[in-house]
Amino acid sequence: QGQMAGRWPMVLELEETDQEETAVAGSTVKIVGNKFDNFPLLNGWGRRPFELATLRLQNLVGIQMKYWDELKPVDDRCLSQLGGCAIVGPDGKSIYSWVDRGLCDVPNMYELMDSI
Repeated sequence: QGQMAGRWPMVLELEETDQEETAVAGSTVKIVGNKFDNFPLLNGWGRRPFELATLRLQNLVGIQMKYWDELKPVDDRCLSQLGGCAIVGPDGKSIYSWVDRGLCDVPNMYELMDSI
């Protein structure tokens, strides 16, 4: 819808169709190609940079901002920041830590889960 309304560049290759089951919702076109299909996937995670950025934005708006009062640090002197992950055991010692190495970097969830 956004592409057809001119709100973003022509990324999807569209084709007219008269078959409702293959048409994009509420239109007379179907998607036959996506120019982003040629972008590399990140960290073997199966997401492209644009897809990951979209997921992060949805997370920010749909979870972090919506539930900020429940999620914010109890101590106002603490800083909440994306870009890392830490898991602390019952004894207060770190059992897993990971620091973002750059744009669109994500922790390996298998390693994270194995640590706990």
